[in-house]
Amino acid sequence: MRWISFLAKLAFICNACFLFCFLLRYSNLELNEEVISIIIILGWVMSLAVNVFSMIASFIGMSKGTYAKAEVPGWVLIFNIAMMIFEIVYLVLNPDML
Repeated sequence: MRWISFLAKLAFICNACFLFCFLLRYSNLELNEEVISIIIILGWVMSLAVNVFSMIASFIGMSKGTYAKAEVPGWVLIFNIAMMIFEIVYLVLNPDML
């Protein structure tokens, strides 16, 4: 079940990029454009999809009983769930983003 652990960590990285994009949107920071473009792709584009796929894989692993072998810390799962709720509210339900 190493792939569940990989997905959880990838979702954590994408969620951190989402938070950075959220803060960057409301600040006046000027950074390297190449780095910003990678962070924007990971944050705005991939974060919700990777997070949903990670949650589905985690809950399937929990239902089959193989999640314990994945060695994913509980705080990562809680952070990913909280960020998924925030991303859905901010990206999907926000009319300004459409």
